[in-house]
Amino acid sequence: MANLDLDTQRVGKWTVGELRAAFDRIADPEDWRNPITAVVCFSDVPLYAAAVDFFTATPLVEVRRTPTPGSAAVVVTAKGYRAGPAGP
Repeated sequence: MANLDLDTQRVGKWTVGELRAAFDRIADPEDWRNPITAVVCFSDVPLYAAAVDFFTATPLVEVRRTPTPGSAAVVVTAKGYRAGPAGP
């Protein structure tokens, strides 16, 4: 359950609630601490990068743009919480 007080607090440009929603869209649904690989819209990369940094303390890396001409989608990855400095 979301903590509404926490969700309205700002972390840089976004609220914790916005970061949580973005992170939930790309995190492994089986275990959020696992590595992340996702296809996202290029314009949303800053939001996803902030969310991944906030929840895992690892950077989101743009791997490649999708091969479809004119596509704004990019493949991104992150080591995830478990492999980052905060994980065991």
